[in-house]
Amino acid sequence: MDCLAGLERKNYRSQKTIIDASSSLIAHNTESLGAHISGILEVLVPGKVLPVQTIDVITTESEDQEAFLIGENIKNLIQRGVKPEDIAVLYRYNNDGKALLATLRTMDMPARIEMGENIFESHVVRQWITFLQWLVGSSSEDAIAQILQYSWWNVSPVDALKAIHFAGKCYIPLFTVLASKKHLESAEVSNPDALLLVASQLAVFQKDCVQMPIMEFLQHVMKETHWMNIALNAKDSVVVLRAMKRFLNEAKELASTHVSYTISDFIRHLTFLESHNMQLLTPSFEGGVGAVHLMSAHKAKGLEWPHVFVIKMNDKHWGNPKKRSGIALPEGLVRYDFVFFNDKNEDERRLFYVALTRAMHTATLTRASHTSSGKETVPSIFLSEIPQDFTKNQEYLETPQMQEQRLLQTMVPGEVSLIADDAKAYIRAQLGSYVMSVTHLNNYLECPRKFYWRNILQIPAVKTRSLMLGSAIHDTLRDIFETLHAGKPIPDITMLQKLFEKYLRREAMSEKDFQEVYSRGSKAIIGYVKNYNNIFSSNVLTEHNFKKYHVMIGNVPITGKLDKIEIIDEDKKLVNVVDYKTGNSDQWYTKLKKDGNYVRQMIFYKLLCDNAKQFGYTMQSGEIDFVEESKKGFIKKKVEITEADTKNLSEKIQIVWKEIQELKFMDPENGCKKKDCEYCF
Repeated sequence: MDCLAGLERKNYRSQKTIIDASSSLIAHNTESLGAHISGILEVLVPGKVLPVQTIDVITTESEDQEAFLIGENIKNLIQRGVKPEDIAVLYRYNNDGKALLATLRTMDMPARIEMGENIFESHVVRQWITFLQWLVGSSSEDAIAQILQYSWWNVSPVDALKAIHFAGKCYIPLFTVLASKKHLESAEVSNPDALLLVASQLAVFQKDCVQMPIMEFLQHVMKETHWMNIALNAKDSVVVLRAMKRFLNEAKELASTHVSYTISDFIRHLTFLESHNMQLLTPSFEGGVGAVHLMSAHKAKGLEWPHVFVIKMNDKHWGNPKKRSGIALPEGLVRYDFVFFNDKNEDERRLFYVALTRAMHTATLTRASHTSSGKETVPSIFLSEIPQDFTKNQEYLETPQMQEQRLLQTMVPGEVSLIADDAKAYIRAQLGSYVMSVTHLNNYLECPRKFYWRNILQIPAVKTRSLMLGSAIHDTLRDIFETLHAGKPIPDITMLQKLFEKYLRREAMSEKDFQEVYSRGSKAIIGYVKNYNNIFSSNVLTEHNFKKYHVMIGNVPITGKLDKIEIIDEDKKLVNVVDYKTGNSDQWYTKLKKDGNYVRQMIFYKLLCDNAKQFGYTMQSGEIDFVEESKKGFIKKKVEITEADTKNLSEKIQIVWKEIQELKFMDPENGCKKKDCEYCF
């Protein structure tokens, strides 16, 4: 046992004072390796030599003072040259960070909560919930007064208030006022037609929400109200769009598993979650730079920062947690937890230990002696468990002049540029691993704002019947050619129909839509196979993904998944690349022009093949293959690609890449500005 007597664990993160203080703290836990094996002494030792500094323990009079003190200390660190991202503020509960963030924002401190935001607390999501509740009749008539004041409508705020006031004064339902030119004139609004249009739109939406699939309806409202453009141009656009993306994803996921899912079903689902205090969180705001990290101690596990603040070091907050009421279980039903029954603070102490040992150079512990309501607080038991040799205790004494400064700084809203910078940091984080595809390139060239919405923010979009048809046909053709490649015969008509049906059933659509799409798709597949059966090549690669080749065009990473690659000459390593298209080939003339999307797609694929060193083949030709029969029969369009074509597209790719890295797509002025563009209205 002597060989175990000095069990050392090295901490390569923290300076010696922090290590010694945290070791003394955790020694108060009864559950450890040494408690179960006699003779073992766990010793935490520094893994590297760092300057030693005592731990500051600061007590303020109020919680407002505590938050302001944190802001002032952060400001001092930044003025001394410390990067904001090298500072972290840790707390016990997620709600602790929200009030602090508000204070730091008013003090112009760049800070970010490193956790998903609950979308039920987003003003934008709340607007949508109120709007949907009114549509399905599950809210009071008063809700329309709120809806009328949304920025969705092209209505003067004064006119909206006049209409609301007139309805209340005359005891007339507000919607009745909005739908009557006579009432609106009596209300003395300046533009009655704008309010009449709102009433008309609301009436149409009320009808559509019953008749349309949920995702199609939500997308329809966004388009008709130009909500997308309003959101993209908002000063806190990323915050708004991340919350809305989570909202739409929730609807999309539920609709995908319930074919007849309705707006009423969705509202009931959201109401249930809220009534049980369940949250819908956006993904954590990670990867950005230039902001102080605010997070719970739980989330901080495994991370480190040069400077760490641990806040609200009071009893019942850190240590001696309030006992949760619950249902008593019969004795013996669950395993006896000796840690819980021996000391309810064991886990709490471990969590504080984690928070303390996140600090590399400095650790500051703060607490307020009174709550916001003026009630006196008790220091956390853990403060008394750290030997005084390792701490420096201070009382924050605020003079009248300091109080005036605090109130002035924390009562005036912070600069909006902080939010904009935060948004840019978030978008740059998304671009950290970004790889360009031809779909993204085409979207950007069509409208940079479309690229922003669809490919960077990835706001869920409605999958139309045409897209569902295309997906099922692509999957069916893939299976057909994989069967041929394996040396097996093409499935007969019955099997082809079953194969197509299997893939189409994976799409969320009504039975009526399914029957219509199935009829069209099975006819296309059977006709296509009959037409080309005798000339099908079995020497093919299907849905070949170039992601694994890490293709670069200059400094631009590109990728793509090719529908079919026909090997023309194995010895010379020559291939023909085929891309399937559904729809009438007669209608795609513009896309088949030299600068059209389809031709650009084939040139892009040529660049992929030529620059993927491990691919091993040369793309000799490209082909657009229309799967559905047109008036002229089945059409295949060969695409001639020259060296000049690949050179020009290479240059365009690098220009677009540069603009993407410069975040030009975030500027509304850089949109396509076409009248019919839903992203540029």
